[in-house]
Formats: sequence, structure tokens, C-alpha cells
Amino acid sequence: MIIKKQNIITTLLSFSLTISSFGYIETGEQLSVYPDYLAGNNLDSILYWETSHNDSSTIQLIPFKGQNGDGLQVNYILNKDLYSSAWVTISCNSVTGFTENTPVTMLIKADATGDIELKFTDEDGSVFLKRYPIENRYKDWTQIVVYLKNTSYAWGGDKSFGKLSKFEISFSAVSQGSGTVWIDEIGLGKEGIMPGFFLDPFRESTGSGFYQRRSDNAMPEDTMVLRYLKTLQDYSSADARVLPNQEGSDLVSTFNSSLAAMAFLIKNQKERAEMILDFYASAVDPGNRNIEKQNFYFNGELRGFYQQMSIKNYNRGGSTEDRWIGDMAWLLIAYRQYEQKYGVKPLYTNVVNLLRDLIISFYKNTGNDCGCVQVGWQDGDTRFDTTCHDEGNIDCYAALKSCGEVVYSQKIRNWVNKNLTGYDRPLDNYTWRVLALGDPTDTLLRIPEFDFRYRKKVVENADSVYGFYTYPDINVNNIWTEGIGHMACSQYYSGNEERGNFYSNQFDPLLLEYNIYGKSIKTLPYAINRSGEFANLDTTKGNVSSASWYIFAKNKFNPLHISIPDKVSDINDNSGCKIYPNPVKGALMIESHWPGFLITICSYDGVVKVTRVSNYSTDTIDLSNLMNGIYILKLQYSNNVILRKLIKQ
Repeated sequence: MIIKKQNIITTLLSFSLTISSFGYIETGEQLSVYPDYLAGNNLDSILYWETSHNDSSTIQLIPFKGQNGDGLQVNYILNKDLYSSAWVTISCNSVTGFTENTPVTMLIKADATGDIELKFTDEDGSVFLKRYPIENRYKDWTQIVVYLKNTSYAWGGDKSFGKLSKFEISFSAVSQGSGTVWIDEIGLGKEGIMPGFFLDPFRESTGSGFYQRRSDNAMPEDTMVLRYLKTLQDYSSADARVLPNQEGSDLVSTFNSSLAAMAFLIKNQKERAEMILDFYASAVDPGNRNIEKQNFYFNGELRGFYQQMSIKNYNRGGSTEDRWIGDMAWLLIAYRQYEQKYGVKPLYTNVVNLLRDLIISFYKNTGNDCGCVQVGWQDGDTRFDTTCHDEGNIDCYAALKSCGEVVYSQKIRNWVNKNLTGYDRPLDNYTWRVLALGDPTDTLLRIPEFDFRYRKKVVENADSVYGFYTYPDINVNNIWTEGIGHMACSQYYSGNEERGNFYSNQFDPLLLEYNIYGKSIKTLPYAINRSGEFANLDTTKGNVSSASWYIFAKNKFNPLHISIPDKVSDINDNSGCKIYPNPVKGALMIESHWPGFLITICSYDGVVKVTRVSNYSTDTIDLSNLMNGIYILKLQYSNNVILRKLIKQ
């Protein structure tokens, strides 16, 4: 190993950088970022650094004009020698002030091959590292943030980490290479900043624009997308009820059906929404003995609907089809959205209650005031899956909350918040949590928004488009189209109007225009290209989920939120119940045509304040001792449920 010392200066941080690459790029531009993420001064001067390399490689370390003064430019030629792979290193010595909660951060730009390795070494020589490929990455300035907890034990010392003595960043190659890497704003970061190898350094840029991901106005909705959904419904099946996943497809998804029904509701297409909802409301025969049939029951047991069915005969999509709990939750939400817009429809009352009861029957307590909903019947009803799916429980939380099941929903919420942590989850674990739970955007949406492993820039129809892949993968440059809608709707629901406008506008360059069934339509593909998990996707065809999320975004609609009505009229619904006064100070009067009913009053965090059974058609409750605030009132008789927002003054 050859070591060349630039300067023997004791500094706050010890670095080592090994680099393997080829090619050269210019760096004349300056960044418009603010290094307020640093805990102290940067370590960008070459006076702090020494270089080293294996016997057959060379390295040159020179300064360049960085964001705040100097940056480091590393030029190198890499060659494997007899005893080691190809590598070069820069380092500085003596680390103080570092803790396991203190990240190391820098900006990097490169045209390189090989791997990047970030290594923490303690006093007894234990090395912990994080490795990532660098080839064809870091073409634009990118921030790296690494905590000790992000690394794994590699070699030396023992498997426990003591006091930090050296931090290393390595770029290595198996045999040979050459290139230039620019590094800027190197130092200890502030506690709590988001970790990642591929963070956008412009992520906090102010103002409106493409790179700021803010738009002052949203482009108007193209009505031809709604026409796509209408045309699919009209021409794809003999009875023109449900929609296939896309034109020409034999499969109908319960999830897509739920989305399409809500898209029709948004556009006041009541009859079209009812055609979908009527189908599922009618497929609830307790006497069903045909396992192939799309029916809520099998042999008298509540099982739920299959995830997919054939549009030709309404049988399940295959012998291994699942009855997915997340689809049941979305379908229940679609019925509740219908009721919120048009009121209770007797045909739907039974299926709404069945869906609610099914989800509750799959619920299990997990301790510490937490609980989750199990996946349910899988693989063609051959097994019951007792695991709890992350995204499915977000869906179930929203569904049960919409039905006033605040106790169950609160425990599911606790489970979600306890288990859905970290920076490497599927996209909808962040966006749908905002839509369903109302969790803060600054801790959820920023994760996929700031990380290039999720956020992708793709050129489509000569326009640059920002969107998201389904999960973090830097090797994939593809956009999951409905994910744009997830983000747009989440931003709107969070009150970030300009962010919502921006993502809503990203749909427009992606619109496909062609004819189906003799009709001119516009729609959106499920993904932009076939990279990643979409190898078999036909990107020339539209998809119901993408078209539905387009309509959601253009109308600033949150599908996972059902409002509790603010006001109570004399006749609340088809039950003929009267609930008054509201707001209430003392006695609350309840009148119904039922012979009796269950009364529950809960706070919005799920705490039951009042529960009692009335054995008569009328009842009076003294609420004078109830603290002032907003509550949820639930009345239940048999399968009839009424929810109202109750204000105590």
C-alpha cells in the first residue's frame, strides 16, 4: 500500500476514500443548497487529507470551487495488482464528537464504476461498512447520509462497536478503471437527518419549478380519461357492469373495481358506480357451494371476495386466487364513499356490514394496545394466512374508521405506527398512511420525495417527468403511474397545494391517446416502461387503477377519508332516527323506529366514553358530565349502523 500525506493536521473527522471509475464530467455549476444539515464546519480542504492506493493504481487530489469554498476533486487510474483489487484512498485523521446518532454526510458527483463503501472503524480495529454500487450513478449532485446503525460488521476486532477512531469511504473495483469524483460539504451531520445514499441535494429548494417540485397551478383534467373508464364498462362484458383491468384483459380486480366506482362517484356518474357496487352487493349468497364463483361466502362461511375474477363468467381468476383483505377494505371504503355522497342504499347495507364484520373477524390483538388484521384466505382457499400485511392494515384502518369502529381502528393505527418504520418501505406505506391516518408529511412523504431510489426522472414525449417506483431501487429507472396519484392526493390532503399541483401535472405528458371499441379515449399505462418488476407489462395499454388515480388527483380527492357528518337533520337516514340537540350541553335525545339499539360515544382517538343498550325506541342520555369536545356517536340495531359527529359544549 502506498500512502501520500497531504498534511498532518488533527481534525474532527477521519476519512478514507477508495475510488474505481472511468470517464470525466465538468462541474462548472454551483449548488443552490444550504448546508444547515452539518453539525459543524465542513472538511473540504485538501490540507486535511492524505492519499493512499494499491501498488498499481495512482491518485491525484486537487481542490475545486465547492458550495462553500473548496471541494475535493479526485482523479485516479485503477489497476489490480498481485495482492489486491484496484483502489485509491483519501483520508484524514482523529475523530472527536462522533456518536452512533451522529451521521456522516457529503455531496458527491461522479462518472464511475465499482462500489462505494462507507466504513466505520473503532479503536480495536472492528470495521462496520455499508456498500452500494456506483456505476452509472451520481451523474447529478447527490447527498449521502450514513449512520453507524445503517452498516454491518465486516472484519477485524470484534462484532461490537466501541469508540470511533476512523471513518472511511471507499470506491473499489475488481480489476481496473479510471475517472474523476467530486466531493463537497463533508462533515458530521445533525442528528435526525434522513439517512440515504441517493438523497436529492435540492430537496429543500424554495419557489416553484420542476426541480423544486412545486407548481402554482394544476393543469385541467382531460375528460377523455373518464371516457376510457366508461368505454371499458360499456363494452367489456355482456352486462356492462364491471371493468377489466385494461382493454382486452379477462381479469377484473376487486381493488380496481373499487377505484373505478369512486372515480365515477367523483364525476357524478351515480348509475355507473352503482353498476359496480350492485354486482358485489349481489354476490353474497350464504348458500354458495361453488368455490370457483366470485362470492362472499363459501359453504356458509364468511370468506370475502376473490382478488381477481374472469369477466367472462365471474369465476375466480385462477385456481390459486387469493381473497386479499386489502381489497375488501377498499371495497368497503367505496361503499362508504357512496353513502357519504348519496345516502344509504338498502341493497348495500348487508354487504357493508358483511365486509365490516369480516375485517373484524380477521382482527387479532398483538399486545400493548395494538392489533392487526390477518391476510385471510389464500391460494384458492387452501390456507388461511395469519400474518398481518402492512399496507393491508392501512387499508383496514381506513375502512373500520369509516364505519365508526374507532376502538379497532385505533389499535390498528397503533400497530401500524409501531411496525411501519424505516426508510426502505414500499411507496404506499408512506403515501397511504398520510391519506388514511393523516400522519405528518414531513416524516413520511419526504422519504420517497427526497430519495432517488424512489423518485425517478423519466423523459416521456419529450418532457421530463418526475414520478416514483414502487419501492426503493436505484437500479430501476421507471415510474409506477398510479404512485404519482398517491403522492398528489397525499400532498393535497396535507395542505401542500403547490406540491399537489406539481405531481398532478406529471400525469399529463404520460397520457396515451388511441381508440378502443371504436371510441377515441385517453388513459395512462400502469408503468412507463418494463424495467424492474414490470417485465411483462404492455406499456401501450392503459390501466383502470392509473386512470382512477389520475381522476382522484385532478379532483384533489382522498379516497381513504370518510367524513363524519357535521349536522344532524330531523331525518338522518332511512332508519327514521332523530338525534338532537347537536351541539348538546346536557341531555341528548334519540328517537327511532327500532325496538332498541346499542349506543356508543367515543372520542376521536378511540376511547369509549359512553356505552349502553336501549331497550326502547327512544332514549335520553345525560351528557352534562362529558368534557366539552368533538365525539363520534354510533347507534346500532342488528345490521343497521348510524354514525354522527357529536359536539359537546
